Amino acid sequence: MHVPGTLDADAPRIRRWYPLALVGLAVLAWSNAFSCAFIFDDRTMIVSNPRLHQLWPPWHAVTVPTRWLVDLTFALNHALGGFNPADFHLTNLAIHVGAGLLLYGAIRRTLKESPACTRFRPRADGLAFLVSALWLVHPVQTESVTYIVQRAEALMGLLMLAVFYAFVRSLTAAQPDRWRRLAWALCLLGMGTKEVMVVTPFLLALFDATFVADSWRTTVRTRGRFHAAMFATLLGFIALLACGVARARDDGGLFYGESLRWRYLLTQSQAMFHYLRLSVAPWPLCLDYRWPLVGTWRDVAWQAPLVATLAVGSLVGACRRRLWAFPVVAFFVILAPTSSLMPLPDAVFEHRLYLPLAAVLALLTIGGDFLIGRIRSGMGRVLRVAATVALVTAVGGFAALTWLRNTDYRDEETMWRDTIEKRPDNYRAYVGLATALLADNRGTEALAVSRAALDRLPRFAGVPVDEIERRWRAQPSLPVAEYAMASHNAGAACLVLNRNPEALAYFQEAARVLPRVAWIHASAAHVLYAEGRIEEAIGAWRTSLELNPRAPRVQTALAVALAGQGRDREALEHYREALRLDPDDTFVRAQLAWILATHAEVCNGPLAVAVAEPLCEAAQGRSVRAFDILAAAYAAAGRQADAIQTAEQAVKLDRLQRQSGDHSTSNNYMAATLIDAIGRRLELYRAGQPFREPATNSFHRL
Repeated sequence: MHVPGTLDADAPRIRRWYPLALVGLAVLAWSNAFSCAFIFDDRTMIVSNPRLHQLWPPWHAVTVPTRWLVDLTFALNHALGGFNPADFHLTNLAIHVGAGLLLYGAIRRTLKESPACTRFRPRADGLAFLVSALWLVHPVQTESVTYIVQRAEALMGLLMLAVFYAFVRSLTAAQPDRWRRLAWALCLLGMGTKEVMVVTPFLLALFDATFVADSWRTTVRTRGRFHAAMFATLLGFIALLACGVARARDDGGLFYGESLRWRYLLTQSQAMFHYLRLSVAPWPLCLDYRWPLVGTWRDVAWQAPLVATLAVGSLVGACRRRLWAFPVVAFFVILAPTSSLMPLPDAVFEHRLYLPLAAVLALLTIGGDFLIGRIRSGMGRVLRVAATVALVTAVGGFAALTWLRNTDYRDEETMWRDTIEKRPDNYRAYVGLATALLADNRGTEALAVSRAALDRLPRFAGVPVDEIERRWRAQPSLPVAEYAMASHNAGAACLVLNRNPEALAYFQEAARVLPRVAWIHASAAHVLYAEGRIEEAIGAWRTSLELNPRAPRVQTALAVALAGQGRDREALEHYREALRLDPDDTFVRAQLAWILATHAEVCNGPLAVAVAEPLCEAAQGRSVRAFDILAAAYAAAGRQADAIQTAEQAVKLDRLQRQSGDHSTSNNYMAATLIDAIGRRLELYRAGQPFREPATNSFHRL
């Protein structure tokens, strides 16, 4: 058996199989990912994101401007196969495998062609293979590959590695400018994947000075214009950021107190050691650590000085162009956008280690080979073989752990139970588990989990809102949001169990604690409406829309409530806004068309026709109710002949459906009397009259 890294110079045929071997290893390690479901943020950011429902025009699919390319890939997945998780997993794996091959190519060519790496040239293929294999099958990568929404991290990694590969290829190419132009284009494209991409021009300049040029001055003199062009790609990122800055400000994502910034930075010294441990001992893994922020310097008395020493030492080494300094600097620099003074909602996430892991593995593997090479006796040969066997064994072990970790992603309930087991004080995991149980209509279990979370959480019941806010500002890690979400889930569970009064109490408590969260007010409004407290429900829906007007379902619910009260003009406004936000919602379209066609106060025949005609197209001519609505719209517009013909089509379709035994479509709206109602309306159309309905009778379904 050939051991990579020991006999490479004598085995050129085996080296040719390394890329295929990398693909095979990745496929084996990730083979069970295709059966995993959408979980957690996958549902809100992909499945329930209406922007992804159409691919053209392409900008329609963009939710976050600085990640527009990721959003487009999600929209493309949906366009090709709907929301089939296996298709999304296949795309994620293809991105990851592509990144692994680029990593292999970049390391291999650097070790072979860099003047500073001549000592590694005979073993370049084997070392590149081992680093790439370890990286491809490493279990910590599951959060970037199996967790679909984290495609942003993997796609960013793919493009950053592609930039480095193109640059390395340019060093020996007959026409280097072509490769450098490609590197520039890939870097610019990468600015639309994830914000971390901004570090690429800095790392590429350091790579050039360390591995290619004989000094920093040579780098500037020979390729200064190229690097200037690479730094110019940051302007593209700034432009994208400007497009999304208003949303980021609204979400509270750009501005923080100075005390929180420093606490977050101190916490990252703990995070660095955690990431380093996971690089060599990747177990246990956790989807959501909910890592608490440290309080003072004393909490990181030994971690912070060590991390600072390592960071400063690597910068000094980089300035002196030491080979070992590049992977260390890369580790810190790639983590910097998420692990520095800019506090994010969570201090630790495994997907942030996606590319920094390559730096750690390269340093350990290639650095270990260098140290063994310094041993001149026969023991060096023995150690090299032993180290290579250990690394190959690690590849197999990592692949097995990856396969095992993927089983936790098979459904949302399994993942959240795993998270609670590993982080029992992570209140958000209880919220996630209860949400998953509610999705399966398991109200009793969801209520038990929500109450268990509320028992663990600090008591906020009865505490004034201003006091809660004061405590939160003094201690940002205070789980106020988790308390509100657990209360909301308890309310939702009570709804499933038909315990409306309890549900309303939970919803109102959640809204009291988090008064600026739109969907909590919307939930309370639904219960109020069901209990017949219509005006209170309307008020709660209005509050929800003040906080988030871009909520088509809330716009629709408010419109239905207003129409039921005979307030047609107000209802019309909200129906139109709901349809603007979601043009594919046939229920809203039907409601709006019917009111415009049949309610005297707001009647607008031509507009009713324009709104109603797409209904028949969407139903592909199989909806009796769609023909009925369109006929009423034609009559309101004075097109009596069209109204008569369309109403007769509705009658004929109903007859055919009854003969074939398919009553589903014709039964959607008052099945027993719909055809009689259409018949009466048809007589009006034949008499040259439109149909008019009482304003309070406007709720119709297709």
